[in-house]
Amino acid sequence: MQLENYFFKRLLVDAQLPDGEDDPQFERSPAVNTEIELYPHIEDENRYQLRMTIMRDEAELGPGTYDVEVEVYGFFSVSPDWPEDERETVVRITGASILYGAAREHLLSVTARGPWPALMLPTVSFAPSAE
Repeated sequence: MQLENYFFKRLLVDAQLPDGEDDPQFERSPAVNTEIELYPHIEDENRYQLRMTIMRDEAELGPGTYDVEVEVYGFFSVSPDWPEDERETVVRITGASILYGAAREHLLSVTARGPWPALMLPTVSFAPSAE
């Protein structure tokens, strides 16, 4: 599998400031929700577009935290030698891991210039659970 290109369509970083009553609660590894959508190329069965959205749970936000929303798109190609029935799975798992890592580094860089300590997204697995 090969990453051809990726881009950030949306990047929202909102530092939650104290209102004077609550002390900031700095965090290092926040819980996030991810959504993945995979689109096969219309003309080339070996190419895919993967869309990933990463969001914070609003219930966890408070002073000293960052509200974040990221929408990133990646374009991937798979070798024609790869088994056809496994292509979408490999792009969904490996492609999502690549885009998530890119988003983690981008957010870390952006929030390093914010009022709170830099935000690093937690590690996640996109492999299907064995349940």
